[in-house]
Amino acid sequence: MKTMLISILLLLGLQISGFSQNRIYGWETEKISSVTVEFTSTDHQKETSSFNKQSDIDKIMTFLKNVDFRDLSSANRDSLVMDSN
Repeated sequence: MKTMLISILLLLGLQISGFSQNRIYGWETEKISSVTVEFTSTDHQKETSSFNKQSDIDKIMTFLKNVDFRDLSSANRDSLVMDSN
């Protein structure tokens, strides 16, 4: 399960181009010694994973730097609601 999630994150990170508009670029990422990620499945089960290897942390930070974070507003909220059919 963990290998699949990391693989998906890496594939998404490789496909996303451009720069994020968040504050991660101002972080001193070399000082980060651990990253903890919480995954929630569709049946609301939570799984927490910690990454301590510098190579894993670099991959996660690279992925986050390439994510296009957007503000949630009433205008774009409806497009994020999944159809239950």
